[in-house]
Amino acid sequence: MYVPLRFAAQAFGCMVGWDADDSTVILIDTEKLVADTLDRYEFSYLEQALTWGQRYETGAWDVEMDFDQTATYLDAEEEVVPLALGGSVSGTIADNRAAELMVNLRMDLLTYSYMVFGDDALLNPDGAPSGAQETLETMKALLEEGVQMEVRGDLETGPVYYTVYAGNDPSLPLMTASGGWIAMDVQPSGKPAGLLEDLDILTAPRGPAHLLSLLASIRQGDAEPDDRDTAYETAARMMDEIARMLENRAWTSRGADRTLRYDLDREDGYHLAYDFALTMDGGEAVDRRLELTVLVQQLDGRTDTLALTETGDADGNVEADLTIEMPGEMTLERAISGRYTPIKAAPETEPPEGAVVFDMTRRNL
Repeated sequence: MYVPLRFAAQAFGCMVGWDADDSTVILIDTEKLVADTLDRYEFSYLEQALTWGQRYETGAWDVEMDFDQTATYLDAEEEVVPLALGGSVSGTIADNRAAELMVNLRMDLLTYSYMVFGDDALLNPDGAPSGAQETLETMKALLEEGVQMEVRGDLETGPVYYTVYAGNDPSLPLMTASGGWIAMDVQPSGKPAGLLEDLDILTAPRGPAHLLSLLASIRQGDAEPDDRDTAYETAARMMDEIARMLENRAWTSRGADRTLRYDLDREDGYHLAYDFALTMDGGEAVDRRLELTVLVQQLDGRTDTLALTETGDADGNVEADLTIEMPGEMTLERAISGRYTPIKAAPETEPPEGAVVFDMTRRNL
């Protein structure tokens, strides 16, 4: 079996190039470059900026969050389809796996429904297609009242239980007359792609080593190594340049505040900009702000844009605003705000005693 060398090497985190004069493949161990770089510099500010959210992954927390999202995309007929949803989440989480949450979800699917049934479906009930009125009334209720759902479970041990209530009244369960719950195994989510993949990679709570490796890979996009005699030295110099723009001494200090801006431009139109701001109390960051911008120029001249702003403070308040624009394909705006409050009580991960449970887990199918 033949395995493409480039694919295999890049999968293991190596830089790959080709020396045409010597007909030689060039492989550079990025992991070793990063490790050597981390030994020469101090990255404690960057570490805290990148891993801020991990403080809420241990212990028990009361959570209150509000969210809103609007999006548009082109359907198969290249018609613009708008979608909007919003709602709130409140309850308790523990160790980033156990949860007891009440979720209210409101969705605006009216415009999409009108596209399916026609703009005059409500104005002319007699001429509307069969089922149009019922569907549109359901869509109106989903927008105005939303769906109230209670979720309990442990992601590590499973299953996850949920039940849905009528409107916003938890005393009116919809599942059964006695208030039934559904038990389901947790399914892995699909891997994000495109700009969403960039967002996942760039904002995931990983440390400086991951970011150094990622930025080196992006920088390499301008030109692959093509001389085996100088390739490693050139790559090491590039890694060192990146490190000196991110290490502690690169941050501007003013009182307790630490700030850093990082810009990376490639000749092919890829632009990445980070803005970090930390407020320190001793050696620990108590307030954090992150601004991220990614611009990707496509072959047809369009420019895809991703902009993210995140903030967090010592009182557990968090906010995040995300905008994605892909001209001619989709737009997305998302806003999340809320608060984490530390508590000692663990969440209830199973339905109330005596509740009816419909087991939909794969193990019992």
